[in-house]
Amino acid sequence: MFSESIKQKISEHHGFSSYIMWQEISQNLCKNVSDTFLLEYMHKFCCGNPHNSGSEGNYEIANLIERSWKEWGWPVVDRQEFYVTLPLGPPENGPWNEVLLTNSDGTEVIHRAQNSVTVPSKSEICSQNVTVDNSGSKQLPVYQAYSCSGVSFGYLVFVNYARRKDLLLFDKLQGRKKGEPSHICNKNLIVIARLGNGTRQSKLKNLMEHCTCGQNNTSLPDHHPGALILYPDPQDFAADGLVYPNGKGLPGDAPVFGHMNMKYAGGGDSTCTGFPSLPHIYRTDTLVQGDALTQIPVQPVGYDDAKIFLSSLEGPTIPNDWDTRLATHLGPSTKTCLKVVVHNQISKNPVKLCNIVGIMPGEITPTSTESDQYIIMGNHHDSWVQGACDPGSGMVILQEIARILGEAYRNGFKPRRTIILGSWDGEEFSVLGSTHFVHKSEYELLSRCVVYINSDCPVKGHKDFSARTDSLLIDSLINAAKLVPVDPPINMQSFYDEWLNNKMSDDNEPVITSLGGGSDHIPFAYRLGIPSTYPEFLPDDGLYNTPVYHTAYDIIDVVERFTDPASLTGHLPRHRLITRLILTLIIQFAYTPRLPLSILRCSQCLLDDWLKFMELVTHQIPNISEYGVNLDWVLEEIQKFKKSSQDFEDFANTVERNCTSFPSYLNRILVGVSKHFVAAGQCEKSSLKNVIQGTAGYKSVYFPHVKSSFKNLKISYDKCKTKTLNSTELYDFKLELSNVLNCLQQLTNWLRNSWIGLTNSSVAL
Repeated sequence: MFSESIKQKISEHHGFSSYIMWQEISQNLCKNVSDTFLLEYMHKFCCGNPHNSGSEGNYEIANLIERSWKEWGWPVVDRQEFYVTLPLGPPENGPWNEVLLTNSDGTEVIHRAQNSVTVPSKSEICSQNVTVDNSGSKQLPVYQAYSCSGVSFGYLVFVNYARRKDLLLFDKLQGRKKGEPSHICNKNLIVIARLGNGTRQSKLKNLMEHCTCGQNNTSLPDHHPGALILYPDPQDFAADGLVYPNGKGLPGDAPVFGHMNMKYAGGGDSTCTGFPSLPHIYRTDTLVQGDALTQIPVQPVGYDDAKIFLSSLEGPTIPNDWDTRLATHLGPSTKTCLKVVVHNQISKNPVKLCNIVGIMPGEITPTSTESDQYIIMGNHHDSWVQGACDPGSGMVILQEIARILGEAYRNGFKPRRTIILGSWDGEEFSVLGSTHFVHKSEYELLSRCVVYINSDCPVKGHKDFSARTDSLLIDSLINAAKLVPVDPPINMQSFYDEWLNNKMSDDNEPVITSLGGGSDHIPFAYRLGIPSTYPEFLPDDGLYNTPVYHTAYDIIDVVERFTDPASLTGHLPRHRLITRLILTLIIQFAYTPRLPLSILRCSQCLLDDWLKFMELVTHQIPNISEYGVNLDWVLEEIQKFKKSSQDFEDFANTVERNCTSFPSYLNRILVGVSKHFVAAGQCEKSSLKNVIQGTAGYKSVYFPHVKSSFKNLKISYDKCKTKTLNSTELYDFKLELSNVLNCLQQLTNWLRNSWIGLTNSSVAL
């Protein structure tokens, strides 16, 4: 595992030689990344029975992870069981959900949509022969988690992606007149929308908000569509026309699974929002229609079925820029109707889920007292079907890192800071496991967690790399990329150079993308303010997710042939690359005397974004200053934060040059920077209390609560004929500005170590 020189350095005390040593250690460890191991565990995880949350297959996966980590030498492996009420699909023995195309009075069924997928329970070829509706060994009913049950019958209309602009254009083309309700707002009408360009929840939310036609924009009884059908359009999921097995595109007989938790403000168990899912925590009954569950039934279908439904539509032709291969008209049809029947259930009793947590304690030495600081990497192990990409690609990377670090620990490896690995349960049902872990250990993580590295489905393609990182972690990610070769021993080019050549920004650095949402980093980053990163390869066709994502076609054969085909050096080259990159990141944070957190980059990102926001506000509400709003106050605090960041960097550099060891109190100041982004006053409004960084669907946003409150203020301003500001929305906007101001002021003082000063007596320069 280690050369003799490395073993000698490991036995020595931690000092500034660790700057060199962490690089040598990571490079030695990376030599142990094995393509055969990765492929072996992908077969173990992603062949045979599906392993959705609460299933026997998922328990087996958790047991395998726990057992293997212990065998590989992890000193502490903690099995954390917790219980949640799950939104389930229809009864296993039926009746199952149905979407039926009928004649206009419903007496004759013209077409019945596929309502199940079948996966062989044992497959030596790893489910290359995935089929649907056959007589195979494991049949799964198709459903949308968190959809309410119910029956709806009515005419069908098509609304593209169900974005706000799509709904407005639909009304315009349907000839809606001023003062009339939208054609969509009718319980005897069923809407079909394509997946993409927004979350599932956002599509339904847009529909329901479009139908708030009562006084003060309230909802009226039955003044909404009867049901929502979601489908993957081949223009988005099979753009080149080559579908599996001839290409990576999604076949037409594949409904897409997913969840629609309408209380999804950061995820977690919606029956005990803000608390861990522990036995004696009081629960609320939120798994009801119109709360966590959808207000109307929602059901997915494949695009073969969608094509038949859409071909029956009449009415206005669709706009050219909607660019769909299936629809030609908006609807409705006078000759046919759709019947939607959803039999989804709620678990009668709480269902046991299980996180597996591996802990490698940091070592206390004469020059290091930071063993209580945590470096955490995590991924979920539950899937919708077999999940070779999601979560399989991340699971095998987590396993390989667990094996390499466990064996290194047996050979004398002792990190400066504690390394923690987490295999989370319930991610597909609204980030249940990681949120439970965060709630259960919130104050400990706030004071001790340095960084969280996510590994959900990091290999969705093999060409387009996306950094997806907090600005505080940019330098550390670049440092790691410079150390990691692309595909050794044949391609020894650094990954940084490949990344730079493919995506160069204006400042001659690789393009760095924001963290975004949609995975287990959400509670760490946006609830606790822990710097997080999720490096990944995106699909090669420009999609956000691989075409087979959340379907029965997310299988190993697709991964090996299309997503990450073998190179001259072996199987799964991009999986090996991401493994080396994350492993190097872990060692960097676990070993370097000075934590590699980029506070100057962070302050510049905030400054750039705030200047853009100021321009937007003054353009949209030119007279806002007349109402006592001064955006310059926040600007001044950001500039002070930037100045304090520069002063801190200068002082830390001086310490490094003149001292034999880096003082831990300076690292604790660095760790506390992003924790100051969390405002206690946000707890009543949102479980995501980070006022500086947040998530909007799958994207990231700076100053999320300020921007959300300004959006509400702008809506009320536009509706007011006299162009005056509503006092309620104005108060909320000022409150959010105050939260940001308070956080920034405290952060600036924190960086200055204000009561003591940076030039502490313990540091002799």
